Amino acid sequence: MKKVLKSLIFTFAFAASAFAMASCGGHTHHLAKEWSKDATKHWHDCSGCDDLVDKAAHAWGEWIVDEEPTETEKGSHHRICSVCNYEATEEIPMLAPEFGVATDFTAVYAQVPAEWDTANIYYWAGNEGNTIEDAYKVGWPGTEMTLVNEEDHIWGFMVPAGVDHVIFNDGATQTVDIDFSPAKNLYVLDTVNGEGKYTIYYSVYEPTADDPELGRPEGRVIERITIYAQVPADWEEVYVHFWGSIEDPDWPGREMTLVDEEEHIYSFDIQEIVVGIIFNNGNGTQTANIEDFELDAEGLNGFVVADTLEVTYAHYADGVFTPLEA
Repeated sequence: MKKVLKSLIFTFAFAASAFAMASCGGHTHHLAKEWSKDATKHWHDCSGCDDLVDKAAHAWGEWIVDEEPTETEKGSHHRICSVCNYEATEEIPMLAPEFGVATDFTAVYAQVPAEWDTANIYYWAGNEGNTIEDAYKVGWPGTEMTLVNEEDHIWGFMVPAGVDHVIFNDGATQTVDIDFSPAKNLYVLDTVNGEGKYTIYYSVYEPTADDPELGRPEGRVIERITIYAQVPADWEEVYVHFWGSIEDPDWPGREMTLVDEEEHIYSFDIQEIVVGIIFNNGNGTQTANIEDFELDAEGLNGFVVADTLEVTYAHYADGVFTPLEA
């Protein structure tokens, strides 16, 4: 009986020491009893060397909700590694409100970063069946908003009926595409995503008697101007890509119409409000951005594209380009 008991004690002691000592290429590790861990993995430290023994990714359990999110507050949840008991906690985004469409001129507010000197709102009707009157449509980057609360960096604007999406920007940095919410009139810029765009969360702004009157889009008739481009002889097709209008195209833009085959002159009827143009052949050759011009000013309606892709402003009439100062 004593021999059996000694044998059992020896077996138990050997098994216990096996956890603390592991042979690896002739070197015996002296392992800590507790797991070492970080946010992604766990391991056993060896007191005799720098090896990380049994290193592995966490074996996560299911998320456990600690705080349910609402439309005004973020929630939180946590999960635990079943091996080392490491606990990770993350936020749960706020619940998004129901989305819809503006049915009349509707006040919309944005709380933007303190470093923004201005805030623009670009809006559109992206869902099937929604439309905005042409007179109220805007081109990129949209329309400057009205500063409502300087201390909290809140800007406002009255968007027209039909709007179901908005983007806020300062001319350089912008938000993601935002679904319009009739129930939540304040869009708070939050974190920046991997594309460098601000995400938002929805909230509510209560106007005060001291608030300024909000701007709204001006009803207008948008004229079209025929522009002409003389391009290099080896361009078989000619496209004009533009922005700032209410019908900005995807790349490479709209195909231009051949006017004079011998002189390689093409034309296109474009909205007067465009703020930028690129001429290209649809096959990788293009001009640089052509900006800071006013169509029809001093008769500007022509662009001469040299073989070097440099562009000269001109007035075109009766088959002749007359250069103009930039």
